[in-house]
Amino acid sequence: MKINVRLLQHQYDALIAKERYIVMSMGIASGKTATVALIAIISMLQGKRVLVIEPTYDQIKNVFMREVEKQMVRYGLMIDGTKIWNLNSKNLKFLSGEILARSAEGGKSAFAGLDGIDTFIIDEASEIDDFQIFTEGTNRQRKTKYPDQKKTIVVGTGCCGEHWLKDVASRPGTLLLNACYHDNYFLDESDIRDYDDRYGENTIFPKAYIDQFVYGKFVDNNADSLFLEICINAPPRPGIRTGGYDVAYSGTGDDSVIVIMNGNILEKIYVRKTRGDLEMKAFQDFVDAIEKPDLWYYDSTGNAVILKGNPVNFQGKGGQFANMRTKIYFDLKRMLRDGIHVPQGILNEHWKLIKQELDATSLNLDKETKLPALIAKEVIKKFIKRSPDRADALALACIPPVNNVDYAKIRAQQMEANPFKRR
Repeated sequence: MKINVRLLQHQYDALIAKERYIVMSMGIASGKTATVALIAIISMLQGKRVLVIEPTYDQIKNVFMREVEKQMVRYGLMIDGTKIWNLNSKNLKFLSGEILARSAEGGKSAFAGLDGIDTFIIDEASEIDDFQIFTEGTNRQRKTKYPDQKKTIVVGTGCCGEHWLKDVASRPGTLLLNACYHDNYFLDESDIRDYDDRYGENTIFPKAYIDQFVYGKFVDNNADSLFLEICINAPPRPGIRTGGYDVAYSGTGDDSVIVIMNGNILEKIYVRKTRGDLEMKAFQDFVDAIEKPDLWYYDSTGNAVILKGNPVNFQGKGGQFANMRTKIYFDLKRMLRDGIHVPQGILNEHWKLIKQELDATSLNLDKETKLPALIAKEVIKKFIKRSPDRADALALACIPPVNNVDYAKIRAQQMEANPFKRR
């Protein structure tokens, strides 16, 4: 059966490859899911038995199956809306071929009763740590209808450190294909420009992150700090005064921290143990009476207490980032790169601790959203033996204004109207 398909170069190279083992290490927006579905469909149309392994059942049902259906409609193989999957056995039979989908969550049990697999595909392989998924799947390629055409295709994003995907990719006789968003000419030009702006020459993303997740390269360590460019001796530029409040129930050992920014000046840092809602409010009221910031931002993640200012849920949506905590840390990164002014008193008392927390903060790719995400606080705690409370408060205090307001002008007017100003 013939279908007309427009292929990307790396898809074509995978389909015509003579090698038994093919590793496709692909970065952001290079079409990983579309490639897996395409190879599975074409193998099925050739009368082959195809097994696709996804990291989770949710990825089978809501990502892979949907992509197969979309492509089969596009190729005129089915009518849109037709139910083609047997959801109980998670398989699709078409003419003399068959696609079976299984989750790596079940380990070796995912292969129960399966033999005669002609084409074996592992998707998002870098998210699967169990090497037995690979070995057991290739073992199931015995007794195939096409012994000379057996294929094992492993698709993922370049992994970090030691991982079985890296070992398989470096084996003699394995074909390694790389792809990035520049190789995906199905993307709009505006999308390409957006990716270039985000990951190009002036990117604020760490190099290891770019290499791994954007270009699909294998990296030794993706724990490069997010904060490699920090200027703390910039000329002071007073402006809007913002309070950032990282709230903590201190029974867990964490501190509540308030940071006051005055324009680009890291003006004050307050640290206190707060054991309940009343103490949290009292701490903020105490600082508010002294500093009188123009804006307050506080961490509302998991906290029922309502405080002055704007609540920020660290786990909330972060636009192009996996969550709000990652977003505000990138705002902090930009500000530190442009330069802030840290007075000597804060350098002596607090900056060493802040720097440790920033150095331990690296970037990863969120498995669910596939968006950039900071590593979890629990991981940072293992490195520095405490919670990054001061860095969180600093990030909250450096949230940029939502609207294009001339805060310098407003501040000047406030100072002019101050009845206690010096004459």
